[in-house]
Amino acid sequence: MTEGLVKSIGVSNFGGPEIDALMDTWTAPPVVNQIQVSPFEYRRALIAKSEAAGLVVQAYSPLGAGRHLRDPMVNQLAWQYQRTPAQVLIRWAIQKGLAVITKSTQQPRIEGNFDVFDFDLDETTMSALDSLDTTGHTDAAMEWKGAGSGGHDHEHRVPGTVDSHDPNRRCPMPMIDVYAPSDTFADPHGLAARLAETLMGIEQVPNIPMFRKNTAAFVHELLSQRVSNVDGDSNHVRVQVLTNAGALDRGKQLAVVEQFTNIVAEAGGDEGLKERTWVLLTEAVPGGWGLAGHANTNEELVAAARAEIERLAGT
Repeated sequence: MTEGLVKSIGVSNFGGPEIDALMDTWTAPPVVNQIQVSPFEYRRALIAKSEAAGLVVQAYSPLGAGRHLRDPMVNQLAWQYQRTPAQVLIRWAIQKGLAVITKSTQQPRIEGNFDVFDFDLDETTMSALDSLDTTGHTDAAMEWKGAGSGGHDHEHRVPGTVDSHDPNRRCPMPMIDVYAPSDTFADPHGLAARLAETLMGIEQVPNIPMFRKNTAAFVHELLSQRVSNVDGDSNHVRVQVLTNAGALDRGKQLAVVEQFTNIVAEAGGDEGLKERTWVLLTEAVPGGWGLAGHANTNEELVAAARAEIERLAGT
């Protein structure tokens, strides 16, 4: 650039640590970071890191080299919008503010990939697609590289992430119980609503009535003489979060505990509550999620959620 041979430069597959190192050393800042992004590889932390550094995020392989075109949810949404699965995936990336690169050698597909500017995906659809992520919203650039047999690439999931086709990943509907001495919180109802809303955001489930009406928090106010630790202290708070099996990967576990602790302290108007709050994460047994009088399996919850998404899209 100093010699005037190029106007600007870019980088590809730079993760968070590489961006940090680059910012400490660059003399000619790059303008773009080209990374693999799709609903299934929604590297939210890396996107945020890139944008904070002034880099445009350019999303390659938005169709997963064709793999993502076969996903049942993507096909269902394509049917609802009367679009192709590729158009739905590309439109998702555009609405996320990403620059998108697609590849095809067939003219009809190339033209179809450009025909994505005359419709919008609504909030419910965007949330549903967000829920397909398998990366845990990582700041790493790549998860599926590596040569397999015959020289072909095979996917390798990052430890702690969850398969996007696993029903456990898509349909957590948690219940939250808060136990605290009476008068700890000025607005227990507001605290309950905020905890439920926060957990839905962490889980990235579709913002549909099925999840909103069945994600709830209960604040139990106890007489102080009925609460004690070994030392006799009675000013602690216990938060119990119950989800269906496999709903929270490691990143989400950390986020729930940290954010719930902060919310409890804020609701109690006591910064010291951060040191006196226990957040316990538990799971229901498989098939043990009772809803509307029926003990639901994860597969049944998935089917119910998909049916509701389809009904909402048709209204």
